[in-house]
Amino acid sequence: MDAKSDLENILDEKSKEIRLLKKELEIEAALELVRGRTMAMQKTNELLEVGELFYRQLANLGIHSMTSGYTLIDEKGKMDWQYMVSPENGSIYPEPLGMPRDETWVMRSLTESWKKQEPFHVTALDAEQTIIHQTYIAENTQNFKFTAAELISFSPKNLVIHSFNFKEGYILMIGGDRLSSKQIEIIIRFTKVFEMTYQRFLDLQKAEEQAREAQIEAALERVRSKSMGMRKSEELADLSMELAKQVQLFGLESWFCAFNIYDDDPRGSIEWGSNGQSTFPKYRTPLEGIFLKYYEAGLRGEELLVNEIGEKECATHYEYLCSLPGVGETLLQMKAKGIPFPKSQIDHVAYFKYGYVLFITYEPALEAHDIFRRFAKVFEQTYTRFLDLQKAEVQALRAEKDLVIIKKARKVAEDALSDLKATQTQLIQSEKMASLGELTAGIAHEIQNPLNFVNNFSEVSEELVREIIEERLKTKDERDEALENEILSDIEQNLQKINHHGNRASSIVKGMLEHSRTSSGQKELTDINSLTDEYLRLAYHGLRAKDKGFNADFKTDFEPTLPKIQVIPQDIGRVLLNLINNAFQAVDEQSKKGIEGYKPTVYLKTKLTAQSQLLIAITDNGPGVPPEIKDKIFQPFFTTKDTGKGTGLGLSLAYDIVKGHGGEIKVESVVGQGCEFRIEIPIKAL
Repeated sequence: MDAKSDLENILDEKSKEIRLLKKELEIEAALELVRGRTMAMQKTNELLEVGELFYRQLANLGIHSMTSGYTLIDEKGKMDWQYMVSPENGSIYPEPLGMPRDETWVMRSLTESWKKQEPFHVTALDAEQTIIHQTYIAENTQNFKFTAAELISFSPKNLVIHSFNFKEGYILMIGGDRLSSKQIEIIIRFTKVFEMTYQRFLDLQKAEEQAREAQIEAALERVRSKSMGMRKSEELADLSMELAKQVQLFGLESWFCAFNIYDDDPRGSIEWGSNGQSTFPKYRTPLEGIFLKYYEAGLRGEELLVNEIGEKECATHYEYLCSLPGVGETLLQMKAKGIPFPKSQIDHVAYFKYGYVLFITYEPALEAHDIFRRFAKVFEQTYTRFLDLQKAEVQALRAEKDLVIIKKARKVAEDALSDLKATQTQLIQSEKMASLGELTAGIAHEIQNPLNFVNNFSEVSEELVREIIEERLKTKDERDEALENEILSDIEQNLQKINHHGNRASSIVKGMLEHSRTSSGQKELTDINSLTDEYLRLAYHGLRAKDKGFNADFKTDFEPTLPKIQVIPQDIGRVLLNLINNAFQAVDEQSKKGIEGYKPTVYLKTKLTAQSQLLIAITDNGPGVPPEIKDKIFQPFFTTKDTGKGTGLGLSLAYDIVKGHGGEIKVESVVGQGCEFRIEIPIKAL
């Protein structure tokens, strides 16, 4: 009998062990299902699916509740966000519930437990507390699905809230009974797996954000590149089509995109638009109705205006548009072809300095608002450059007309003006030589001096010739030979001066052609001191001619024994011109601040260092370069100048040229005291 009893005990123990092992295997299998689904996540929106699987596995293990979910803590705000399981079908509501964090003692207790990172926390409420709590939740939670009465109707009489903490929030199990210690142990294990799930979600979220940002930047760059290539305002229609295509690439169902540009016409502003398939001919939008609303919003300084046009208004809106000149004809043609107008739409109006960009979508696009603003900002930059190009073209045409009416007094003057005109055209058309455009006025001024001398001495000589002719017409007795000799001597001196100043004008033009011609890439033995001094004076006189109020001193310290060095003179000249111009502009800016005793000065130094390096230092006592932008100044398109006053390419090109000579440019600066750019080129590398 005893043996039989012992055997039964052993069998019971083994059966118990098997049941425990089976239960553990079930738990581990459930955990593995959640882990596997977690690792299979490819997109952030799959987190809801993993959450639903999480709670189904708990239910399969016999752990039930009235409702459950997970809460994500938003430490920056006053509200946390809960993703709750629907009591009806077990799915997680895609729209999170916004729950005030610290408004009730129940919520505070959950938050305090999370801050301490306790494994779990139990909050038990009596009947009265349950009604108060559920009423508060129903009335104060964002996006909540039930009224207070509905929530209380299916809630337990005495609510028990279990929370299981992880780094970013906590798991919630809400019901009417306390969980057993074994159930709590299981949920703690599941919570650790969910923490891994959420970390996977954060990694995917970061990757999606990076991919999205790369997509946005690529789209912005396409629009930027196309707009940078604009030469005529009519090209804005093609640009609007490109804009519409880029917006559609983001998955936004858009109907129309347009650029609306303000001008001085009282009838309204000009608009170019496209639906992504074709472009609309240029039309004018009147300052009335919806267009007046958009215009006034821009005057108020708004960055983005979102205007929803519902079904009741949309048909009337398009009837109005069809009645407008220009755009109306195009819309009616579309209607005749069977192309439907939107039944409702949302206008997104993103403003920039000269007008606004209009994006019309079928559905709300909250996530694209920042993209719309960025498109407007990019277009503002490129449109500013477009206006600069237009202005430059007008100025070039005006310069050509002025040159035509100048009297060609002498052949030297004709050649000089012709060469100058050709050089100006070359400078305007050459992007790398953009900085030399600033010297045009100065060089013209330099040429004008010898031309003035030529004209003056020519006029004086004409008068002297007339005098000697009059003297020769007199009888022999009346003629004054001494006066004739004196006049002839004066004419001879005038001709010498005409020849001298004509040669001076020719020399200036030859120098300008040398500096502005496209680099051959061939290194030549070059007098660096002479090259540096020449560009210093060209820059100085160019700025003086451009701005009569410009005044600055410059000092040089050139090493007299510096040998001629093999460099590409045109390229090194461009580097010097850019750095010297920047230095003069910096001290001019500093001088306008009214600092007592301030003397704007630029220093140039050349030296052959002990390490056999050519050193050219350009130093100014201007405002200096702030530390936060010091590492950016050599980046392409980076500029601290006002929009339209700098391309942002000067220092970048200078950096590339010096690097191509095997050297480097260094910058040292103290804010408020000045800046020094050092060009260092190894002689051996040359």
